Order: sequence, then C-alpha cells, then structure tokens
Amino acid sequence: MRSEHKTPSLKLIVFDCDGVLVDSWAATMFFYNSVCLGMGREAMTPEEENFVFVSTIPQGFARLVGQERVDEALALSAAVPLDEVVARIKPMEGVHHALGLLKQEGIILAVCTNGGAEQHHVLAGHGLDSCFRTVVTSEDVERPKPNPDGLEQIMGLSGAAARETAFVGDSDSDRKTAEAARVAFWAFANPELEAEVHIPDFKWMEQNLASLLKGIRK
Repeated sequence: MRSEHKTPSLKLIVFDCDGVLVDSWAATMFFYNSVCLGMGREAMTPEEENFVFVSTIPQGFARLVGQERVDEALALSAAVPLDEVVARIKPMEGVHHALGLLKQEGIILAVCTNGGAEQHHVLAGHGLDSCFRTVVTSEDVERPKPNPDGLEQIMGLSGAAARETAFVGDSDSDRKTAEAARVAFWAFANPELEAEVHIPDFKWMEQNLASLLKGIRK
C-alpha cells in the first residue's frame, strides 16, 4: 500500500462485474466457445480468451470471426442457454457481506460493465442486484469502456463528483476508464495494475473499510 494521501470522503463506489463481483471466466469461455464451434471454428486460444473477457460481445465476435460475421455470431449466440451460462458464474467470496457493509455506511454502489443486458440477469441470479442503485452496461452507452461514458453517466445519476468516486476493476481497460473519467482507480485481485488502492479480495476490503471510506489512497 502506498503512503497515505487524504482526499474528499467517498460518496460513490462503482464496480466492474466480471472478475470483480463475480468469477465469470468459465461462463464467458463457455459462451464464446459455443458460438465458435457453432460457426465451424476451433475453440479460442489463450490470447483470444483474455481479449473477449474484457471486451463487449460484438468486439469479442469481431476478433474471433471477423467483423463481416458479427451479425451471424450474435444471432447464433442467442441460442446459447442463458441459464447454462449463469450456472457457471460464481459470486466472489465475501462480496455480499462487503457490499452490505458499504450500503450501511451510506455509500452509493453502482456497476459499470462491458457486458450486455444479460448482466442484470447475472446480478439478480446471485442476489446482487439489490445492492446497486445503478447498473450501466455496454448497451446503455454509445462508447463502452475504456471510454468514460459509463462512469460519467453513473456519477450524473448519483450526484457524485469525480473526486468523490472510486472505480473498482481488474483490467487495464478498467484502469484506463477510471483515468478518462478522472476518478480513483482501485485494482481488484491484480497487483500488476497501477492503482491508488490494491484490493486482493473482499475480506481485505472489509478489514480496511474505515480507511477506504475516508478516501485515503494507499
């Protein structure tokens, strides 16, 4: 942790979804590989897996099958059973309790994700939807992450200034999003990212809650 630097008290914490609130790696790979196989190509390479995990669905399909076949891939993806995808998703350990403590402290909680409308189903399926005042997906903004549109929309709806906001993410795309929106970036389970705060897990967040809520960047 870095040396302390006091900032205005936090009002709003925005979370990425995949890789932060939920472990959705297996579900994401199942979804994309189902479409890949249905379109007659092999399963994804490790590099492709890393790309699609932080991309929007259209961006992922463009990488996998080419821009000219994105519409075909999207149509085929509608046949992938959503229940089978959600069944492969697990909430991060301790997430419910940590979010509950944050809500008790009066912190506004929101989600900014490059996932689509299915993210509402994912959050509801794991009892997380009621924790958040606002959920912004890639379908709600003209420009998804790493553009700042989603965070700016959430701040506007929440009445929070950038200096009162922190964004919790696990990828360089999330870091760039926070930088573009001029909010504090808190890296989750990724010590290699440059960030004001590094959060290894939600248990650590609970143990350091007092410092985090004071807006102390460490």
